[in-house]
Amino acid sequence: RLAALVRFPEAPAIYTCHDAQSWFDRAPLLPQIRRYAAVGGHTRDRLLADGVPAERVLLMLNFVDLARFPVRAPLPVRPQRALVFANQAREDTYLPAVRAACAAEGLALEVMGEGVGQAEADPGRRLGGFDVVFAKGKAAMEAMAVGCAAVLCDIEGLGPLVTSRNLDTLRPLNFGRPTMPDPVTADAVRARLRDYDAEDARRTSERIRAEASLTRAADLWC
Repeated sequence: RLAALVRFPEAPAIYTCHDAQSWFDRAPLLPQIRRYAAVGGHTRDRLLADGVPAERVLLMLNFVDLARFPVRAPLPVRPQRALVFANQAREDTYLPAVRAACAAEGLALEVMGEGVGQAEADPGRRLGGFDVVFAKGKAAMEAMAVGCAAVLCDIEGLGPLVTSRNLDTLRPLNFGRPTMPDPVTADAVRARLRDYDAEDARRTSERIRAEASLTRAADLWC
């Protein structure tokens, strides 16, 4: 992206910051970048810390391409199948704790991500086959859009089951690192699984699809 700015120095640009800590998300302070977009409050703080003037920072929350993530059939009253949807889920990270929790609660578990050699180019076609999805960030939003119950979980830590009640608090943080303060242990994961509520997951999905669609985001960008 920087190469393109160098090649076309007169072209105006927008920069989007996706991570509050990664070195590669440090804001490039270039004159042709007219606006800096943050996908959450933590990335907005990162842009300001990098030296971007406050008047050039926009909060542009993440979105889901609903055409790629269609709604699944209604969830069962009790969950039966779970998915870890993350690239850093491996046997040497937090995967054993999630597997132990799912086994104790009677859920079959699968993993989709690069860490276990199971990357998926079209995750929307598979997510509908699971009741509970462990994910963070945009992956969690995609699971919610499909209609799955989403537990915020990744190598950084464990957060809550996303519900219609905590959605307004979690979405401005992009369902990211600040929303996952707890260690990933089997007991903690089991507690999240016991919060499962099929009807509330449906309500959460409806809100994500109404408030966080690609179409709605495109209108805001324009």
